[in-house]
Amino acid sequence: MELKRVLLAGIGGTIVNVVYSVVVCTQIIIPWLKEVTSPELWVEETALHLPTMIIFGFAICFLWAFGYALLYKGIPGTGVAKGLVYGILVLWILGVLPHMAALYLETTISAEVIWIFITTNALIRGIILGITYALIYKE
Repeated sequence: MELKRVLLAGIGGTIVNVVYSVVVCTQIIIPWLKEVTSPELWVEETALHLPTMIIFGFAICFLWAFGYALLYKGIPGTGVAKGLVYGILVLWILGVLPHMAALYLETTISAEVIWIFITTNALIRGIILGITYALIYKE
């Protein structure tokens, strides 16, 4: 594993994640979620909100890039297909679906919100990030 490539993949993933979040999440998903959920669910957006989200986003994207590098040889496929498999199997099925099931069982958030919007958003984001890692990280 080459840490320089992992870092580059983490940076690339962060950039893609921020663009995706700004375009899709802040423009489509979050406004709708705020309409269908209670205000107590949301924190107040302060001046530090965006920088904090970017820092956490980088940390998460770096960890996912590191995971991609660790699993690289065991992920089926080549090139972009390898990233697609990683995005679906690891980031989505192993990373998101168990949490969404727990969220559904332990909260009053509607099934439509959890299963349609959050999991679909996570699948799309996982695929995009998996492909990003495949394009950047190559052994």
